[in-house]
Amino acid sequence: VHICLGRELARLETKVTLNALKKRFPNFYPHQKNMDKFNYNKKKLICGIDEAGRGALAGPVTISAVILPVSYHNEKIKDSKRLSKKKRLELFNEIVNVAIDFSIVNIDVQTIDEINILESTFLGMNQCINELKVIPDIYLIDGNKFKSEKKINYK
Repeated sequence: VHICLGRELARLETKVTLNALKKRFPNFYPHQKNMDKFNYNKKKLICGIDEAGRGALAGPVTISAVILPVSYHNEKIKDSKRLSKKKRLELFNEIVNVAIDFSIVNIDVQTIDEINILESTFLGMNQCINELKVIPDIYLIDGNKFKSEKKINYK
């Protein structure tokens, strides 16, 4: 579920910039707002990280990381490719409002051309990890490879 949510955030970010999110949610401090609301339990804190755009022939790659409350579950969040644009936007809004913390990073075409798509994805994943204000117990990273810039617990 956490990886699907990360992918959902990443897919939607290709149309919504992080600055636009900050403007839309000016008082959004997820790490404070939702910890009590959803019975936050640090011993089970998981962060899902995924990308969107890596398979495209051109354009940026967008990476997102999301930490959700342990008690959060939504059956509708599975594969964003199978959802309508309207439903993806609804779920995106739900995810950012429920999340304990999240981050979204875009890696531009110039960077991808300079260091390649795989290294660009690793760069974005590490930037997402560094932007999180809440440190989870484990990061679930979609894919079979990952290069971490710092010592973290990930699968």
